[in-house]
Amino acid sequence: MTIWSNSCLRELLLLAIVLSALAPCNRAIPRSSCLPMPQDSSASDADTKANEVYQGQDWAKAAQLYANVVKQRPNDGRAWYRLATSLRGEGKLDDAIAAYQKGLQVGVPAGIGEYGMALTYAAKPDAENAFRFLQKSVEDGFSE
Repeated sequence: MTIWSNSCLRELLLLAIVLSALAPCNRAIPRSSCLPMPQDSSASDADTKANEVYQGQDWAKAAQLYANVVKQRPNDGRAWYRLATSLRGEGKLDDAIAAYQKGLQVGVPAGIGEYGMALTYAAKPDAENAFRFLQKSVEDGFSE
């Protein structure tokens, strides 16, 4: 029986995160990105269009639409999360990190936002921060 060292396990986990972050963005959106839609009916048209584009994984257009949504509703955590995810999909990693941070400030569940940040740091690649945010996401209840 082979015993894996902590260093080896850490490297395998980092590899999994990096591969996940670098994989083409044509896979299904994880359930964790399905934060509840805002109940403000005045924003429903903008949200519906942004949601359609996001689900279609047209990251550039989704980022543009969600940037407009967060201008209108700066305390909408769901919109900040989706903006961040779209920016990550576009490869705008520093902007994605800033949007995840803003989302966390305005109510995105910590585990979900931190996992998004872990994926973003892994794509940079910044293993130290990727692991730091992955650990925080687990501690804050993220289990996917």
